[in-house]
Amino acid sequence: MIPKEQKVVLVNAWCDDNKGDGGICEGTLSLLKEKLFEADFSLISMMSGENCYLKSAHRHIIGRFPDLKIVPFPIANLTMKNFVGRYGTGLVWTSQVLESLVKLFIDGFARHPAVGLIRESDLMIYMGGHYLHNRRPYNLFDLLNLYRLLYPAFVAIRRRKPYVLLGQSLGPFTNGLGRFLTKIVLENAQSVYVREERSLKIARELGLKKNNISVAPDLAFALKSCSSERLRHIMEEYNLTEGSFWVVTVRQSPLGPKENSSEITKEFLNEMSVLVRRILMRKYTKRVVLVAHTIGPSGLEDDKIPTRVLASLLKGENISIIEDDLSPEELVGLYGLAEFLIGTRFHSVIFAMVGGTPGIAVSYFGPKSWGIMEKMGLRDFCFNMEKFSANDVLEILHALDIKKMKDDICRKVHDFRLELEDLTNNLSRKMEK
Repeated sequence: MIPKEQKVVLVNAWCDDNKGDGGICEGTLSLLKEKLFEADFSLISMMSGENCYLKSAHRHIIGRFPDLKIVPFPIANLTMKNFVGRYGTGLVWTSQVLESLVKLFIDGFARHPAVGLIRESDLMIYMGGHYLHNRRPYNLFDLLNLYRLLYPAFVAIRRRKPYVLLGQSLGPFTNGLGRFLTKIVLENAQSVYVREERSLKIARELGLKKNNISVAPDLAFALKSCSSERLRHIMEEYNLTEGSFWVVTVRQSPLGPKENSSEITKEFLNEMSVLVRRILMRKYTKRVVLVAHTIGPSGLEDDKIPTRVLASLLKGENISIIEDDLSPEELVGLYGLAEFLIGTRFHSVIFAMVGGTPGIAVSYFGPKSWGIMEKMGLRDFCFNMEKFSANDVLEILHALDIKKMKDDICRKVHDFRLELEDLTNNLSRKMEK
């Protein structure tokens, strides 16, 4: 038996505006509370106390787990600070990050609530996602942000507290210091679970001495479908019935201005509009619903922007737009009522699969989309945003057997859930020791 009042602290939860991150958080807490039901859970937000979004950042999580204690991150977010000018902001933030390194060794953050939770914890768990990377080799802010996100692990190492990384996607790491910092954190972890074989390969390329890394499903596969009054109202408002519509989710390219992100986004949305028109013209479905899967908190993460652009390109077609602030489990319910989904936000694809709906994924950065689709046996159903072609997708759709695909996905999701139960059973056994 697990001793009563064991303290478990989860770190690096981003924001419920980002439904993928919210879904990972909900799925993780659901699984852990089921297996470690007598433990005391708390959460350290990825947002600092001075972040204006913090108050509403975890509204769905609080609604689902009202007794959960949530505290801010000890180091400020770069993009959320507001000093004089771009360079002034960067300089002040850099000085604060470097100051945190000094405080790590002199216990200068000892009174911060986040550090206090880690110090008192019996186990610290890194939330899943794709944030451990530094893809710009000569960008100081990129490297410092990686250090910032690794900081809870450095506190745990300093305090000799056990920690686990769950459901991570890793890399790229484009300079030696970024690889070195990540290697320290992975090597000192009790266990590391990555979401795909590609991340496993990247982790091993760091030259780890410990064999503590394995592949496990994304924690959002632990979610369940929810049919709320709000969801029923949406179905009625847009006159949607089960199996009578397809869903499309889009996002802006996350690459920087120097990497031509605006042009990539423009070309992608144009090609997606061609695809949707042809889907409707060929009568694959009667209606396509455009869902703003993620609604913030930053402008780049606000899918309402590209969704509205796509809707303007599809003027006159039988489409609907849904921008409501639905919880992850409500989105599982919505996507589960669709016949098929074409998802750029990869967690819209995962949510659909959890709901029993097959889909196509559009990869925009990192290993998660390709890696998880490969793990699902659906490599041919994944496409790159930068080279997105309506004709390529239509070739797949022409030979599509939705019923067979649906049956295969349901079996695979079931297997993933069993894997996640085994994972949490292993964590439970480790806490009993």
